[in-house]
Amino acid sequence: MSGGGEIAEGLAHARRLAAKGEDEPAKAAYLDVLRRDPTHFAALNELGALAYGSGHRSAARSCYEQAVRSHPGNPVGRINLANLLYDEGDLAGAQTQYEAALAADGEFAAAHQGLARVLSELGEREAAAPHWQQGFAGHALVERPYRGTANPVRLLLLVSAKGGNIPTGQWLDDRVFAVAALYTEFYDEVRALPPHDVVLNAIGDADLCSEALTGADAVLAHVTAPLINPPAQVGFMFDGKIWGLACWNDTRILSINKSAFQAAGIPILAPGTVAEILTLGLHAVALSRFSGCWVALKLVAPLCDSAETVDVALEPEARLPVVEVDGVRVEHVIRVDAEPAGAGD
Repeated sequence: MSGGGEIAEGLAHARRLAAKGEDEPAKAAYLDVLRRDPTHFAALNELGALAYGSGHRSAARSCYEQAVRSHPGNPVGRINLANLLYDEGDLAGAQTQYEAALAADGEFAAAHQGLARVLSELGEREAAAPHWQQGFAGHALVERPYRGTANPVRLLLLVSAKGGNIPTGQWLDDRVFAVAALYTEFYDEVRALPPHDVVLNAIGDADLCSEALTGADAVLAHVTAPLINPPAQVGFMFDGKIWGLACWNDTRILSINKSAFQAAGIPILAPGTVAEILTLGLHAVALSRFSGCWVALKLVAPLCDSAETVDVALEPEARLPVVEVDGVRVEHVIRVDAEPAGAGD
């Protein structure tokens, strides 16, 4: 068999393994292809996808960067690298790659989608608007590959194109579920929904995703399958939900809507534990008193629904900086009384 034939057979073997969910043997097969041809585009991108899916981001980045270096005119490699950079918070790097992908193919929907998200996060909403439309109109439904061997559970996943979704990647196993993700802001009622056994609404932020929740209601008017997480309940997940930011896996990492608060000069504090609700809450009050500006304290549903025993000082306090006003030393101290004023009267 010729060298080209061996590479083609090796690639087909790697794909068969990946399709069956045998990730580690598949990775080894892709590496075998790359030993023969270190710049093989498909092997680099598909190995990168497997690495990314298993949490090996550094390995995935190496694959995608090699694909872009070796095939700079192929927009697919640039999209894969851009998506990884975006997830890592490198907005400038992601924007460069999305724009390069569009330079190679101006109709590439995935590039428009990614650029719309980046520009929105950068606060450039007017520039983002045409990319939202070009990226998602007519491309609102994405059917993800199913890699199981038994009959799948066909899942219709309702999501927002603009963020604020509940992460599902860690528990929606593509060996069990055949997922069709629908960006509900761009739902077209003329197009039939794919066959499905159950519907999961993953839209999790009522403030950020009002348009998506309205779209989800329109979708559900055509659905009879069992529904998990009704959209109508999203806005009532807990009483303390404020500011409309989605911070799910790590509550210190704020979602793309933070640019609106940054533009308004509003600091955002995002507690990660019950104890931090108290400590950061005091600091939020202190910052507001000291600077005169509003301070956002973001509380998310998983945190507010949790329980934790916290040791609290009898007289917790947040102390502000000492400043001088017209030569007069001014010190502000904010205290939280251990008991209500007048309790001892």
